[in-house]
Amino acid sequence: MTLIITLPDLVSSFYFSDTIEVVEAQTVPHKDPAQVALLKKKKFKQSFIDGIIQVNNCRFEWVDPKDEDIIGKAEILKIERLGKNPCNPEKGKDAPDELPLRSFYFIDSVQPEWQVGIFCGKHAGDSLYLLEGASCYYLGLNMEGYVKMLIATRGFNHWQYALWQYRTKEESVDSLDVMKEHLPRLFPEVKMKEIFALYDSLYFEEEMPPGTE
Repeated sequence: MTLIITLPDLVSSFYFSDTIEVVEAQTVPHKDPAQVALLKKKKFKQSFIDGIIQVNNCRFEWVDPKDEDIIGKAEILKIERLGKNPCNPEKGKDAPDELPLRSFYFIDSVQPEWQVGIFCGKHAGDSLYLLEGASCYYLGLNMEGYVKMLIATRGFNHWQYALWQYRTKEESVDSLDVMKEHLPRLFPEVKMKEIFALYDSLYFEEEMPPGTE
């Protein structure tokens, strides 16, 4: 696998690809000490704060010109948006009552119906979660690990859910199958076995808030 260490490295590589088209890209993080202090006040884990400082406000989107349903995307929020806005209850209106959405903050706006976030306060942990409709999926990745997997998967659409399917060995692996088929086609340097090995090395378990899976 080609060594790509940072999000700017990743986005730069997109412009040299002849298999995708870049829709947008912005990789300069926003740094505001006052907003960092707000995250600490809300009792986010320090490991998360250290990671989000480096990549907040970074975003990109690419598309396969031969199949516009095949895309890659990341939209990591500015710290100021993250600190002020917990999960909109409408986003999780079908979620279990025990799921503590008021302490769930979005980080990566994957799609309107798919949001990656983290819990703070008494439910604070190191792992990020994927909220989709009534379900909140445990990713087993801290902020640093999340960025490493984002880079490894080139931000392939729904990579978070695909890796959740891989880990849990779900019978329905539609997102995983799509990623297996198209990611190596668009990025020949990418090897799926290396992606799975990296995920296995980064994955960890911790106590999960009620209503997550």
